[in-house]
Amino acid sequence: MLLVGTDLVEIGRIKKSMRNPRFLRRVCGPAEYAGLAARGFPASGAAAAFCAKEAFGKAVGTGLAGFGLR
Repeated sequence: MLLVGTDLVEIGRIKKSMRNPRFLRRVCGPAEYAGLAARGFPASGAAAAFCAKEAFGKAVGTGLAGFGLR
């Protein structure tokens, strides 16, 4: 069986969430965080990482609650 998940997020919403210094530490693993840091923490990059995780959660049927974000 092939499972597919998709997700959309407003980049402005992620940018607003990034005002909280803990947001990226909670949703990104160390390598993801380092990659975002190397690029100056673009909101579009953070949004892409978050969307990929939400899409995965939808594909496996658990949503974000079914696995660790980091």
